[in-house]
Amino acid sequence: MNFCFLHNLIIFYILDFIKSNIDKWDFWSEFDILMQKMNYNETNWIVIWPEFSRICAEIILQRIDKDLFLKLKTEPNNLKLKKNYQIFRYVDDYFVFFNKDEDLDKIEKELKYCLLDYNLHINNNKRKIYEKPIITEISIAKEKIKSLFDEDKLYKIKVLNEDTWEELFQNNTNSKSIINEFKIIVKESWVKYSDILNYFLVVIEKNLNQTINKYIWLNEISKSDKSKDNFITFIINILDIIFFFYSTSPKVSFTIKVTIIINIILAIFKKKKKELIKLTITDIDLIKKRIFDWILQILDKHNNENFKEIDSIYLLNILQALWDNYLLDKEKFIFLFKKFYWESLTYFSIISILYYIWSDTKKYVDVKKDLLKNIIKKFAKEQENIQQKTELVLLMFDLINCSYLDPDFKIKIINNFPWIKMKPITEKQEIIKYINENNLSFTNWKSKNKLDYIIKKKKIDVY
Repeated sequence: MNFCFLHNLIIFYILDFIKSNIDKWDFWSEFDILMQKMNYNETNWIVIWPEFSRICAEIILQRIDKDLFLKLKTEPNNLKLKKNYQIFRYVDDYFVFFNKDEDLDKIEKELKYCLLDYNLHINNNKRKIYEKPIITEISIAKEKIKSLFDEDKLYKIKVLNEDTWEELFQNNTNSKSIINEFKIIVKESWVKYSDILNYFLVVIEKNLNQTINKYIWLNEISKSDKSKDNFITFIINILDIIFFFYSTSPKVSFTIKVTIIINIILAIFKKKKKELIKLTITDIDLIKKRIFDWILQILDKHNNENFKEIDSIYLLNILQALWDNYLLDKEKFIFLFKKFYWESLTYFSIISILYYIWSDTKKYVDVKKDLLKNIIKKFAKEQENIQQKTELVLLMFDLINCSYLDPDFKIKIINNFPWIKMKPITEKQEIIKYINENNLSFTNWKSKNKLDYIIKKKKIDVY
């Protein structure tokens, strides 16, 4: 069979199909009302990102699947599923297998009609046909990447003396060489960095974990002290590789994977692993400085571009995890992050910036003043039905449970909630005391490394 790839269905007026023949109080009616409320009571279009939007889209696409099947099996098409054709749909991507070109013509024609019934259409710019043997450009690139990061190519264990168990960790990872080879893979496979960067980072994460564990095992059984410099060089090269390619295509999913990889590296500084690897302060500083320099370079590069808030805040959390001598000076911090505590105050940015400036309260005293003033403004602006706004309710609990903030500020925060505002000051203080004593917050303010906390709640792709 040949293979046709139809990508990215564009959704227009997606809710109209549930308007007819439904009982006012059934699920569909409630679902319709919910989707409208999410979109300012509009019945055209649906909001991107919420999981309910995915459900709505999937319901419609499954109906289209059924309509298409019925049309193809009847006159004048007479196509039998699994004999003349096979179709697989992954969310809004269609994968069509067929025997004859005329069969494909029939399938495409009927699919277009089925989509039009719901005001949808095919993006022909993403349409591709593959001949046998069927393999996509991305699959080719992935196989080459897997080979590029084969364990034997990253490092070798060389036996120096069998009698004394003296073995040497040899680093074979050269960042410049791997970066060039990766560029060649992208060019030869006709893919974009963004197509394969996610897979690339997963491979790096897996191999990095295996290499660190292998090196620790080697250090436990080997009498040699000659391997450590090679291991440090290996870590530095890995950092250069991931940050180089991440800087070419920063996206939220890539940022999260880079954060996970950095957390794996920072974990070797913890007492047990640090002793097993025999890391010195100089070794640790060398690695930390490389991370620090790369993150500053990326933040500087993308500061005036369309770099999403969540990307910048994740990178800030990595910087916070470095501690010691790697805190940004006040002017640099304001230059890079002022917009996140003046213009676009979100739950994630507020908590992360508070967490960061807590590292040095004297250095960031002016930042703290501005941030707290703008938090008060944020609550004041969103007074209507404030108890129904999840972000502000969660933020209220986190701010009250933060020992870094003074009691007067906490009173101002809870005064924004009508059922608390009318209570006497003693009751308000009791509410604050109860929240603190029972640790009723969503942020673990006691943790020194917020990265550990973030990784536990890392993004899980729905599809």
